[in-house]
Amino acid sequence: MSVSYDLAVWEGDQPADGDAAQAAFERLAEAYLEFDGQGHAPRDRIRTYVEALVARHGDLADTASAPWAVGDLITEVHGPIVCLPITSAHAVAISADAARLASEMSLGCFDLQQGRTRSGIGKAGPTG
Repeated sequence: MSVSYDLAVWEGDQPADGDAAQAAFERLAEAYLEFDGQGHAPRDRIRTYVEALVARHGDLADTASAPWAVGDLITEVHGPIVCLPITSAHAVAISADAARLASEMSLGCFDLQQGRTRSGIGKAGPTG
């Protein structure tokens, strides 16, 4: 079993702090991630974001060296949110790049393990 580092990215402004980000994530998770039998089509901005990450780093559907803990990253997109499952071996570098890209695209970004926002600018990645 592989362990992953999870980063949530969504359409919307970056929350002011970890508490606001946690609240925003919980609202989105309830609306889009807790399945009720319905799928939620990826929204354009999040689809574009994930496609940019796949273009930069590959996808397990294409290469075994991709940093994702799932085979087809686009399947992790649900409406306006994606939870990026990054393999622990790639967590520091890829989470920093993913957070930086989210910031450039004016998307919210939340570190699920550390309970804090991630801007990708001057922020350390996951530790431990």
